[in-house]
Amino acid sequence: MPDKFKILVVDDELPVCKSIASTLTGNEYEVDTALSGEEALEMQEEKHYDAVIADLMMPGISGLELLKKVKQNRPDTMMIMITGYPSIRTAV
Repeated sequence: MPDKFKILVVDDELPVCKSIASTLTGNEYEVDTALSGEEALEMQEEKHYDAVIADLMMPGISGLELLKKVKQNRPDTMMIMITGYPSIRTAV
């Protein structure tokens, strides 16, 4: 049986992490959560994730900084950015 697609959800708000994780968890996906960019980087060192879904605006390491560090360590990891503060500048 092939490995499940591994996703890491990163957001400083626990309800957001839980909501996304519960939506994605199932037969096809294995989902972990982290409440900070720092925690996400530690988890990424221990486990290979196929995709990371991260909040753009977080205290400490921002989602954008996390994206850069994840891509340095694992260039094949897909990144999806989410935000509660949408703007043209952050979208582009």
